[in-house]
Order: sequence, then C-alpha cells, then structure tokens
Amino acid sequence: MFSFIVWICIAYSLVLVAAVIAEPRLIYPNRGKRDVTLAPNDSNMKLLSLTTSDNIRIRGLFYRPAEADGTILYCHGNGVWLNRVETFIANLGDRMRVNVLAYDYRGYGESEGSPNECGLIKDGLAAYDFLIAQSILPAHIILYGRSLGGAVAAQLAAQQPVGGLVLENTFSSMLDVAKYHYRWLPIDWILRNRFDSASSLKKFRGPLLQSHGSADRLVPAEFAQRLFNSAATPNHLKHFLLAEEGGHNDSWTVEFDEEFESFVDRILGRNP
Repeated sequence: MFSFIVWICIAYSLVLVAAVIAEPRLIYPNRGKRDVTLAPNDSNMKLLSLTTSDNIRIRGLFYRPAEADGTILYCHGNGVWLNRVETFIANLGDRMRVNVLAYDYRGYGESEGSPNECGLIKDGLAAYDFLIAQSILPAHIILYGRSLGGAVAAQLAAQQPVGGLVLENTFSSMLDVAKYHYRWLPIDWILRNRFDSASSLKKFRGPLLQSHGSADRLVPAEFAQRLFNSAATPNHLKHFLLAEEGGHNDSWTVEFDEEFESFVDRILGRNP
C-alpha cells in the first residue's frame, strides 16, 4: 500500500512538471508561425517594425483609410497572427472610419523573442507609443482586445490614457480560466502567466464596451461578467453585451457591430 502511494505521488509530481513545461504552449499555441511573409498590397496598409523597451522587434500592420479621425489599437487573440487579421482590420477601419494598428506579440509571426505576460505588455506599449509618436491624441485611441488580447488591452488601459476600451470574449484572469479547466492541478502554485485583468480594470474609469458569447466553452461567460463588474468605469459609461449561443470565435453579432460603431462615434465626438 505504501509503495502504491509513493508511485501515485511520483506520477502526480511528473504531471505537475509537465504542466509547468506545457504552459507556454497552452497559452501561446500559435507562436512561431512564420510560414507567410507579410506583403500588404493595399496602399492604405503599411507594414511596420516596432521596437519594444527591451529591444525586441515586433511586426505591426497600420491601416489608414482616407476619412479616419480616430485610431483603434487592436490586440489579437492567442490563436492568430497578423496574416490572419489583415483583412479584418481593413474592414474594421473602413466600417468605423478609423485607423487600425494591429501587431504581433513577441514570438508570433515575424516578431522576435518568446511570448510571456510581461513581454506582451511591453509589446502593447510599443504599439501605443508608436501611435503617440504619430501625433495621435490619447483621447482618440480606442483599445480593442479579443480573448488573450483583451488581457493585454486591459493592462494597457490601466497604464496609459485612452479614449475607450472594447473587450471581446476575454476573461477576469488567466488564473480563473486555468482553475476552471484544470481543477485537479494546484494552479495557484504553478501558473506564471496570470493576466489579472480584473485588477487592471479597477484602475480604468474610461468608456467600456464588452461583449461575450453565452456558449463560450473556452472562457465561460461568468468570467467576462466578473471582469466587467470589476471595472471602475461609471455605470453610464460601460455596457455589456451577451451574444446568445455565441461561442468563443463566433460572438460578433449585429448588435455588437452597431454598439461598437456608436461607441466609436461617441468617443470621437461625431455628430449622430
């Protein structure tokens, strides 16, 4: 019996070691995707090379339609890279009549380095600093983060002045999500990339628009609601949309599209 218990303990210890080793691949599954070289053929789309505060070079795409009077800084999810969002950001820019800057996290696409929580925030700050260097006013910058990108955007919003924040299918913290999926592991002890977005939003008082799919199995809606409730934004400046039956990757509804456009118009002071 004692021998059996010893083997169980050894096996569990090996599982813990494997979980620690696997964490980067679970959180950043599409890092290192370099199979397509970015070469935008749209004259409004510029390929950028940005340098972070720790001297990592990351790739960016800057879409500038002719009638833009504001800018969206887009932080994408962990399962894509710039090649997958080029068309999306162009359509977003045309639809909302804004510039859109998207960038690849370190270790993604053609960006240097390896992804980690601290590094991703530095990547976002480099993108933000680029916009400021282009003489774009902070009040005209709208952060938009999806999934993991929502955690990055939340931390940026807590650190830098912006006109507003849009979050889609993101979470209160990576710790909450990890505990939900791996209840049998001591997540509190082993998780390194925590992305505590709820704590970040306690420092944010600007306009907030948040959307989430009710059927999201990767990030249950309860964590999105927890995040929304944590925001220091006054109630009249924040709005939560729940997409009925929407999953993690299919929650963009007509209602969200309309609310997004209205949100941008209000921040940029456009006439109704």
